[in-house]
Amino acid sequence: MPDFWGKLISAKSAIIVVMFLLPFVNVSCTGMASYTLTGLDMVVGTTIEVKDLPSFDGRTPSRVNRELVPPRPAAFVALVAAFVGLSFGLVSVAQARIVTALSSVLGMGALLTLRGAIAREAMLEGGGLIVVAFQFPFWFAFFLFLACLVASGGRLLDHFRYNTFVMRLRRAGRVIRGEA
Repeated sequence: MPDFWGKLISAKSAIIVVMFLLPFVNVSCTGMASYTLTGLDMVVGTTIEVKDLPSFDGRTPSRVNRELVPPRPAAFVALVAAFVGLSFGLVSVAQARIVTALSSVLGMGALLTLRGAIAREAMLEGGGLIVVAFQFPFWFAFFLFLACLVASGGRLLDHFRYNTFVMRLRRAGRVIRGEA
């Protein structure tokens, strides 16, 4: 039977998974074209249509190019960490408590790595003309991973308090019976 902390971790992890279905990143080039990528787009990759600007003389029309947005391993790791938190949050063994804490740390690290990689790539390829804005679902997922880490800490603290209490009761029982 999962404890309160485990249910809380599982609920937060489920919300993180839902956040991956919402817009994570908005990319625009000099304020003209804007592309929105969901977290799932970043996990599996996608194709976007990019319009070239028309020529200055107006004779050459704009062309539409399809560009592949490759899958991002950091996004995949963050999504897997959310699923691990979701599944292990429902298990009430001591090892699951440590696994949920580690998956929270891994998820936060993966999202920060993803943010840094995208910002770096936009700067290198766009020369400062590409603007990358990370949307609310991205940051909400990050802070939910942080909240899962705090809940995992509470869960571990409860575990150690309970074990300490049981050990004291056992020692007291031995002293009463004269075994100590």
